[in-house]
Amino acid sequence: MSPKPDSRQMDRTFLGGMAWTAGAKWVTQVFTWISLFLAARLLSPSDFGMVEMAGFVTVIATVLAEFGIGTAVLQMQELDRRVLAQIHTVAFAMGCATFLLAAAISPWMADFFHNPSLQLLVVINSSGFLIMALQTVPQGLLQRDLDYRRLSIAEAVQACLQALFTVLAAWLGYGYWSLVIAALVSRTANTAMLLWWKPIPFAWPRWSEVVKPLHFGTQVALSRVTNAVYSQLDAILIGRFLGDHSLGIYRLALNLASAPAEKIGFLLMRVTGPFFARLQDDPAQMRRYFFGISEGLSFAMIPLVCGMAALAPLIVVTCFGPQWLPAAPAVQFLSLFMAIRSFISLMQQLLTSLRLTRFLLNMSLLSFVVMPVFFYFLVPYGIGPIASAWLLATPLTSLPILVVLARRLDFSILGYGRELVPAMLSAGVMTITVLLLQSVLPAHWANALRLALLVGAGGLVYTAILWFGFQPRIRRFIDLFKRLRSPG
Repeated sequence: MSPKPDSRQMDRTFLGGMAWTAGAKWVTQVFTWISLFLAARLLSPSDFGMVEMAGFVTVIATVLAEFGIGTAVLQMQELDRRVLAQIHTVAFAMGCATFLLAAAISPWMADFFHNPSLQLLVVINSSGFLIMALQTVPQGLLQRDLDYRRLSIAEAVQACLQALFTVLAAWLGYGYWSLVIAALVSRTANTAMLLWWKPIPFAWPRWSEVVKPLHFGTQVALSRVTNAVYSQLDAILIGRFLGDHSLGIYRLALNLASAPAEKIGFLLMRVTGPFFARLQDDPAQMRRYFFGISEGLSFAMIPLVCGMAALAPLIVVTCFGPQWLPAAPAVQFLSLFMAIRSFISLMQQLLTSLRLTRFLLNMSLLSFVVMPVFFYFLVPYGIGPIASAWLLATPLTSLPILVVLARRLDFSILGYGRELVPAMLSAGVMTITVLLLQSVLPAHWANALRLALLVGAGGLVYTAILWFGFQPRIRRFIDLFKRLRSPG
C-alpha cells in the first residue's frame, strides 16, 4: 500500500487543477458556443441528424478502441514504463481492429437507417479511432501525474480547432461533412501534443505482464460499452422511426441540455478522476472531498439546470431560431437528468478508484436492460416523452450506486442529502419566481430582452435565498475554500 498523500499538498494540487481546467474550459466555451450558434444556422437539422447516425457506431466503437486502457494506466500506478510500452502497442492494435470493424458494418448502418450516404460517412468518421489509439497511454500518464496544465492546454487547442473548422467548413458549403472534418482535425492536433509531452515507444506485448491491466481495463470497457449502447438507444429509435429531422432536433436538445453539466460537471470530472486515483488508499480523504465537491457542485449546477428547464422554449427560440422550437420539451427533461448524472458520474469515479469495477459493470448491465423498455414504449409519443425516460428510470439505475458508495466510504445517505438541500430549495424558489415573472412580461418585447431579464432576476433571487436562508452553510463553504488556498 502506498503512503497516504500529504493533505495540504493535495489540497493545493486540487485547486491548481481546478484553476487550469476551469481557465481552459471557459475560454474555449466562447469559441464552442459561437460555433454552435453559427453551425445551427448554416446547417440543417438533417445535417446534424446524419452525423448523429454515424456517431452511434462511433460512440460504441470508441470505447472498444480505448478498451479501458487509459483508465488502467491512471488507476494502476504501479505500472512501469516497460509494461506501458507493451500496453501502448495493444492500444494501437485495438484502434486498428475497431476501425476495420466499423468499416465492415458501415453498409449495415446505411441499410438500417435507409440512408446510402451514411456508409462513407461512417468509414471516414471511424478513422479517428487510429488517432485516438495513439493518445490513450500518453493521456493516462498525464492524468496519473496530475499534470492538469498540459491536459487543459491540449483540450483547449482541440476545442478551439474544432469550433473553427466546423464554422469554416459549413460556410464553405460542406454540409454534414463540416462536423466530421472538424472532429478529425482537432483530435489529430490533440494527439500530437500528448505524444510530444509523453512519448511512448512500442514494445511487443508479453501476456504475463499485460494481463492484469487488461483485465482491469476489460471490466471498465464492458461497463462503458453497455453505457454507450443504452445511452444511444433513444437517439437510435428516433432516427429509425422518426427520421433524421427529428434526430437533428433531439441532438440539439441534448447539446443544449447538457451544457451546464458538461461545462461545470466535466470541469470537476477532469480534475477528480486523477485526484481520486491518487487518494484510493485513503477512504477518509475521499469522503471529505466527495462531500465538499458535491456541495460546491450543487451550488453551481442545480440553479442552472432548473433555469434551463423553466426557460427552455424561450432559450431555444432566442438562440437558435423558431425552427428548433420542438427541441424545448426534450431540453426540459434532459437538463434535469444531466444534473443528476453529474453527481452519479462523481460517484462512479470514486468506485472506480476503489476498484469496484465489477459492480459498475453490473449496474451498466441493469441499465442496458431497463432503458430500452422505457424508450420502446415512449418513442411513438415524440422526442419529449423519450427524453423523460431518463428521469423516470433514475431510481432504478442510479440509487444503488449511492448506496454502495455510502457503505464503502462509511457515510449516511441522509447526511449526504443535507449537503444538497440549500441549493435545491433556493433553486426551487428561483424557478417559481422566474415562471411567474415570465407570465407577466409583455409578449411583444424582444425575446432576447425577456430572456436577459428573466435570467438576471433568477440569478438575484437564487443568490438572495441562498445567502439569507443558508448563510452559515455558505460561510462554511467559503472558509473551506480559503483554507485550501492558504499556504503552509
